[in-house]
Amino acid sequence: MPGDGKGAKRAAAAAATAATAATAGLDPQHAPKEEEAPSESGGSEAAAADAQAEAPQGGGAAPPRLMSYGKRKMSIVVRTSGVVDSVSVGEGNGHDRVFMSKPTGDEPDGSWTTAQIRMLWHFLEQAHRKGKLNALHAERYERMMRIGNGACTAPGGSDHDEPEEHDGFAPKRKKGAPKTKGGAPAPMPDDVPRGSGLPKRVFCTRPLPESLAKALGDSYFLQIKDGTCDKHGHPYAIPEGKEGSYMGSFPHAICKESRGRHSPGDGVAEVCYYCSASNNLTVEVQLMQRRSDGKVVPASEVELMEKLQTAFTPEERAAWGYYESNFSVHLQLEFESFEGDGADEDRRINPYHSSTGCAFKFALAGDRLLVPFECDSMYAMSHYLVATEMGRAVFKKFKMNKGTSSGKLVERYRDRKYQFVARVTNPFLASVIPPTMSVPFRVKSVFYNEMNKDERWVRKGGEVVASPPIDAP
Repeated sequence: MPGDGKGAKRAAAAAATAATAATAGLDPQHAPKEEEAPSESGGSEAAAADAQAEAPQGGGAAPPRLMSYGKRKMSIVVRTSGVVDSVSVGEGNGHDRVFMSKPTGDEPDGSWTTAQIRMLWHFLEQAHRKGKLNALHAERYERMMRIGNGACTAPGGSDHDEPEEHDGFAPKRKKGAPKTKGGAPAPMPDDVPRGSGLPKRVFCTRPLPESLAKALGDSYFLQIKDGTCDKHGHPYAIPEGKEGSYMGSFPHAICKESRGRHSPGDGVAEVCYYCSASNNLTVEVQLMQRRSDGKVVPASEVELMEKLQTAFTPEERAAWGYYESNFSVHLQLEFESFEGDGADEDRRINPYHSSTGCAFKFALAGDRLLVPFECDSMYAMSHYLVATEMGRAVFKKFKMNKGTSSGKLVERYRDRKYQFVARVTNPFLASVIPPTMSVPFRVKSVFYNEMNKDERWVRKGGEVVASPPIDAP
């Protein structure tokens, strides 16, 4: 590594200082250091800023600084790609210029001088302090944005407080907490406009001949297959003395409602389906057909697409795109509808923590509801857009995102359950085949005390009996 002209002398002086400190039984780091040059304000400006940023919150002395360059000019030559070509500190205060170029990797050990090492350490300290400050600013910004949803109170403390150490999420707003200072009070859930606050959803549709649209609409529909019964058709149930029963891959379990505020006056706990955010989900959607004899049977998209194609000329079909030419199903997580909700009720779930209509108390990873992450548009290739095979679309190996458990919904959504909604993406069929909804369910982070591992129970012949795991759907 190329160094400055007097590097050898400086290294020898540092070695002598370290030897003197060792003889005296001291740590070389605490040996006497070079005197810092005062600034025009009577002290080192860099040292003052460092003392303010590094001051410990719990008392005690801060560790000594290795070096402060005062008013000496420091420069870093950086490419647009972010690669650092060189760093340097100008001469001054009786010290020579210190310069280092980007290492090549062929330098022998011990080629760096003491002055170069001190300079590198100084830049490292600066980067560390700025990183901590940026984290503090990001923490405050996140809290301030979430105030608009009533999820937490305004950040407190002085401007120089360190970021609080917690699990990465903003703290909950305590019941009866005072209003935020320095401005208007945070709007509570009742003040939030009705709906998710997300942009209006637009579905791509194309017209069909009226007779064909009526015939297809009367014959075909989607159905989400759930695991509320075992493979023999016996419904899962909870026996006396138990809190729940495992089921299949969706929903994961049936449990007694754990929130006391929802328990009826007679003391009988509500029973609800649950999914665990720690378990994989598998949701199967099947195209179904009502036959003329009244039977309902699984259908294939091949026959359906043939009926669609006969209504158009070859020239018209040649102009079709991917979605017109295929039968695909899109899966989305929404809230269960309440009684009295209109057909156009916005039941979408807003995951964006910086939005006033965010449905959660704490920020979600990636501002997404599911893992792998879903796309904002249903007309985009994602894990939740599947082309059917023999009328069947299976969405495998995905989970609820961390932080989506029902207990972490904001006040306005605390009583809402989730549901999956499956929609056809073919523009000709989107308005003909209506969307279908899954069974409503709640979400837990993990199942702890509700049931034992692989413990399943079904109602059979008027009795609740144990069901082996192999009978799970």
